[in-house]
Amino acid sequence: MAKTQKERIYDLLEERGEQGATNIELNEICFRYGGRLHELRQESCRIRTTHVKGPVFRFTLLESDEPQYQDFLELLRPSNCCGEIVVDGMCGGCHEHI
Repeated sequence: MAKTQKERIYDLLEERGEQGATNIELNEICFRYGGRLHELRQESCRIRTTHVKGPVFRFTLLESDEPQYQDFLELLRPSNCCGEIVVDGMCGGCHEHI
C-alpha cells in the first residue's frame, strides 16, 4: 500500500535529521504540505520552522526532549520585583536572581 502524504513528509523529516527539509522539497510531496505538518504536530510531533531566506523555510523534526518556542516563552516572564522580564532566573531590571 502506498504511503500517505503525511507519512512521506514524516519519513523525509526523520531521514534528514538536523538538516531538515525546505518548503520547496515538501512542496514536491504535496502542495498542501502545511496541512500535513499541522496534522503531524497535532499527533505530538515536534517540528521546528526556521526562516532561511525570502520565501524559503526549513522544517526540522525535533527529538521529544528538545525545547520548542513555547518552552522558551515559559522561561520569559515578568519579575515580581520590578516587572521586567526574567531570563534564566535573572531579573532584567534589577539584575537579581529570582
